[in-house]
Amino acid sequence: MKKILKYFLFFISTICFAFEWPVNENTLKNLYISFAQKRGESFVQSIVFTESNDVYSCEAGKVLVCINNNTSDSGWFDSPLGNAIILSHTGNLLSIYSNLDKIFLTKEDKSVQVSEKIATSGFSGWQEGLSSFEFSIADTKNQTIINPLVLMNKENLNNPVIIKNVVAINKKGNVYDLSTQKYLSAGTYMLYRENSSMPFKTQVSVNGAAVETVSYDILSQINKQLTVQGKKNYNVDSIYVKDNRQFLAEVVLSRGKNTIIITTFDINGNERNVRFFVDVN
Repeated sequence: MKKILKYFLFFISTICFAFEWPVNENTLKNLYISFAQKRGESFVQSIVFTESNDVYSCEAGKVLVCINNNTSDSGWFDSPLGNAIILSHTGNLLSIYSNLDKIFLTKEDKSVQVSEKIATSGFSGWQEGLSSFEFSIADTKNQTIINPLVLMNKENLNNPVIIKNVVAINKKGNVYDLSTQKYLSAGTYMLYRENSSMPFKTQVSVNGAAVETVSYDILSQINKQLTVQGKKNYNVDSIYVKDNRQFLAEVVLSRGKNTIIITTFDINGNERNVRFFVDVN
């Protein structure tokens, strides 16, 4: 019953705050970086597009801020967001449009309509590489940053995440490839997967019991650090380690036969899983 209620409440929340895409092409192929991936020393707080596009308001709202470094009378210092727009919406939500080129809003514009053309994307921020327009959603009441894909049309977003190169690392730092390692000593292990594509959620079970679920739907600030939610709050250094690995779970393997199931979910709930059978002595 609790599980049904949880999904019902999630469904209602997404209907109440269903945002339009801020660009015309709503596919994952148009994304340069996904929400909660690692960039520099922190999580990415937005979805980042690659191609130049016209930029539209995701919902009707009030204009809070326009940062335009292209104008001499902007009155702003050079912003790491580049040219940017911040809109406020019902439900204590903000939409942030950054790394823009030309902004069409003027000082007289106090509000916008849904899907109103407000800017063109560009490369005005401090980002590097092929990144272009960045789009973020913030919840000012709960002080979280929301994965924008949660609130937008997901029709073209089916993208089950491939699970590969899963390793178990013991407390001594020894690394075991679970695709080939069939025998392990009893103890505690950290499980990681190759960070080749971004899941919406990962889940790990051992012998049928769920031991960890990490969700990439929101970022919360805990002790001045952005975190994602699992059994505890994980900062970026806990999720992403060297050699392009992404954290899955901390597991305790007991003596006997152990079945480890790792499942990844995309934004639409499509899942893929792999099973590893390990004899533990």
